[in-house]
Amino acid sequence: MFSICKILVGYIYFDAPYLSSILLSVAITLEAQLPPAYPNEAPTLEVVGVKGLSTDQVATLQGMADAAAAENLGMAMCYTVAEELREWLVAHNEKPQVF
Repeated sequence: MFSICKILVGYIYFDAPYLSSILLSVAITLEAQLPPAYPNEAPTLEVVGVKGLSTDQVATLQGMADAAAAENLGMAMCYTVAEELREWLVAHNEKPQVF
């Protein structure tokens, strides 16, 4: 039996200097199915694009999630994986176009 965990990972763009509007620029959901042997066995991870990302960017994040899980076998890793993805979102965030 698997445990299922869903984590919303997003980056909020603050419209400085007045912070009058807060816009969610990019976001994903990281879905993890935790096997009974977790953390000694990697979870099945799925990165789902929620907002502001191309298919290629979501595929990049999926590869990063799988690699981070493999690197962290033997220890609880969901937070570590989510944080790595969040850092990527921050680094690749672009101010949303407002028309």
